[in-house]
Amino acid sequence: MKKDFWANTRTPVRFPRSSFELTPRHRVGFFGSCFASELEDKYRILGLNSTLSPFGISYNPLSLAESFTNLSDNTLRGAPFYQQGLWRHFSFHSSRCYRGEPSEGERAESHFRELVARGHEELGETDFLVVTLGTAWVYRHISSSRIVNNCHRCDNRDFERDSYVRWDDPSSGGSLGISLDRLREYNEKLRVIITVSPVRHLRNDARENSYSKALLRCLCEDICRDRDWIEYFPAYEIVMDELRDYRWYGDDLCHPSPRAVHYILNRFFEWIGGEELLSHIADRENTIRRESHRPLS
Repeated sequence: MKKDFWANTRTPVRFPRSSFELTPRHRVGFFGSCFASELEDKYRILGLNSTLSPFGISYNPLSLAESFTNLSDNTLRGAPFYQQGLWRHFSFHSSRCYRGEPSEGERAESHFRELVARGHEELGETDFLVVTLGTAWVYRHISSSRIVNNCHRCDNRDFERDSYVRWDDPSSGGSLGISLDRLREYNEKLRVIITVSPVRHLRNDARENSYSKALLRCLCEDICRDRDWIEYFPAYEIVMDELRDYRWYGDDLCHPSPRAVHYILNRFFEWIGGEELLSHIADRENTIRRESHRPLS
């Protein structure tokens, strides 16, 4: 009876093993929401070869699509603008701003273009791309009529908010699918892992969060269809169904805790990692535990 009781206290998410195989030698790029940066941080701690998006955090599919198009073509749409002591760009997260004087517009432009050029070069050497979709809600800058990656705390009246499906045709993956196809043309060895971020976006209400995640999940299905070089990893389902307890969340009760991120990454490695990678991870984790141990003096 005890065994049956514990077996019914959780619902493990079961899914077939990936057709890809990841090794320690593979270079992995992480793009998307803040969840992508958390995964990349854990990945780097394990001594594995990783890069983070030069655009910084990107939550919505249309901004990610623009980022991938810019990187594959080594171009940059739009111009930087000066606000509150920083040069900003609507294609970049605020963490990528350029700190300079109002007269340094050309330097600011060079700063953002250098980020794109560096990302273009790195992407040509990338083996796997991990893409986490955070939200289906987008913000359109009214005067320029473009979807922005970040509003940079500009006046709310300058933007219009809606779901991405109003500005995109989601069939066959829409703009994001097309931009990934262009990346694949630029780097023919590239393979993509796409997932929905388990971070709950409750700034407005839970209904909008559910609607948003449902749209993203449908988009992932459309993108994976007929593209054998793209696979879906169920990070969202693992948290919602397998770790459905507030013990697995941070203090804000929206972001998965570091322990949850570690758990998801382990499930990821079990899903896609070969014996060489799993052995590397076990050795690295043992080394980290030894180095963090402080003997009593």
